[in-house]
Amino acid sequence: MRACAPRWQAGRLAWRGERRFWVGRERTVEVEEGSHIGRVVDDPESFGTTREAVTAAYRRWGEPVGFGGRAREEIFSEIFRSGWIRVRLSVRRAPSWIFQFARWDGRTREAVGAFMERARGALEIMEGVDSVVLTGIEDGFAARFRAAEGLPAVEAGGAGGQA
Repeated sequence: MRACAPRWQAGRLAWRGERRFWVGRERTVEVEEGSHIGRVVDDPESFGTTREAVTAAYRRWGEPVGFGGRAREEIFSEIFRSGWIRVRLSVRRAPSWIFQFARWDGRTREAVGAFMERARGALEIMEGVDSVVLTGIEDGFAARFRAAEGLPAVEAGGAGGQA
């Protein structure tokens, strides 16, 4: 992985590299070291699962614990259904915030909005020009927009979405 170039922001240098978070209903967890799945493997109870369930998923798929394959996707799906949102800042080409969740509904919209407000405000890690990508794993919702544009609405009777 190559280092991210520094960016000038409001007259001061702001270093922006890859960032990873789990956003829950009651708290946000920054994944400071390792990966999203590594954080779940290390502390599954915090995400509403158990070490036994995590190990069983890896055993079912014949993968080593912590590997980023089918077992990880199964585990993430369970975590998403319990309300957690996976957030990544990718800076490969241009800053892009990627949010993955179960369904685009009012509760998810509220959590994503609160995270974005905090990221643009107090944390100073998101800029209005940053790209935001939303992906609903269960409902197929997809949207891409600039952070300053605001969140898409939740449609009655279905998630809808835009590409």
